[in-house]
Amino acid sequence: MMDLYWWFCKMDVYQSTLGASKLFMEFDLWTQCPPRAPINRIDQVGLSPPQEPLPSAEQILDAFDLETSTQKALEEWNNIMQAFQLFKSSLGPEFDPLSDDVHPREDSPFGPAWTYRAYPIAGIWMNFYMGLVILHRAHPSMPPFAMVAAHMIAKETDPYADEIGRIAAGVAGNLTMESVVSAPQSSALIECCFPIFVGAVQYRGKLQRQWAIRLLHQITRHTGWQTGDQIASGCEGAWRKAAAMGVAPVYEPESESDALRQGWTTRRLDERIHEVDEGHNRPVLQRSDRAHVAFGLLSVEDDMERLTLED
Repeated sequence: MMDLYWWFCKMDVYQSTLGASKLFMEFDLWTQCPPRAPINRIDQVGLSPPQEPLPSAEQILDAFDLETSTQKALEEWNNIMQAFQLFKSSLGPEFDPLSDDVHPREDSPFGPAWTYRAYPIAGIWMNFYMGLVILHRAHPSMPPFAMVAAHMIAKETDPYADEIGRIAAGVAGNLTMESVVSAPQSSALIECCFPIFVGAVQYRGKLQRQWAIRLLHQITRHTGWQTGDQIASGCEGAWRKAAAMGVAPVYEPESESDALRQGWTTRRLDERIHEVDEGHNRPVLQRSDRAHVAFGLLSVEDDMERLTLED
C-alpha cells in the first residue's frame, strides 16, 4: 500500500509537469504516509481548516506587488535548489555508480553509461536530474512558455539532460530488438521514459536524438508500455517545432525509428503483417494511433487561444 501511495504521488508530479497544472493532491498530504510520517497511529488526525476568512480577489490584487512577488519567487527557487543539493549530499557511497573494476562502462552518445547496484537507484538519479532540469526551466527569470524556456536555459541544463541519458543507457545496456528483459529491468525501462522526455526535448545532437527515439520504441516493444511510443512522438514533435522556431537544428530521423513507429511495434504487428500480405509496403499511421502532444511541456500558446472561462 505504501508503494502504491508513493507511485500515485510520483504520477501526480508527472501530470502536473506535462499539463502545467496543479497537483491533484495537496502536497501537505504527502506527510501522511511513511517514510515521512506514520498512518497507523490511533491518534492520527488531519490538519484543521484555517480560522480566518479567505481574502477576496480584490484584496489579492491590491496586495500584489511585482517586485516583492519576484523576490519571494527567487527565494523559493533558491530554497528548492538548496533542497536538491542537501538531498544529493545525504546519499551515501551505495548510491554511486559502479566502478570500472566491477562493471566496465559502455559508451553512449552522452558519454560513458552509468550503471548502479540496483535499478531503483538509477531511477532515483534520473528523477533527481529531471527535477533539476524542470527547476531551471521554471526559474522566475524564464518566460512562461516551457518550449522557449527549455532552449533559453539549455546551456545550464545540458549537463543534467546528459546525465539522464547516461543513466538510461546504463539501464538499457545492450538492448536490441531480440533482447529478453527481466521484470525488474522492464520496470526500470518504463521509469526511464519520462526523464528521457524531459531531457530529450533539448537534445541537439543527431546521435543523441536518434538514440533516444530508438530506446523509447524498444521500451514499448519489450514492456508493452505504449506510452513509450507516445513520448517518442512528442520528442520528435518538439524537435521539429524547435527547428521551425530557429532555436535548434533540424531533426534527422533514422530509418529504423521510422519503421518502428509505422508498424513494427507490438501494438500493430498484426496489422503490419496484414498490410504486407496485401502488398502495402508503406503503412500509414492511423489518426487514432497518433500521440497527443504534451502541451504543458512543449507549448501552451494554442491552448490559451482555445481556453474558455466561465463565471
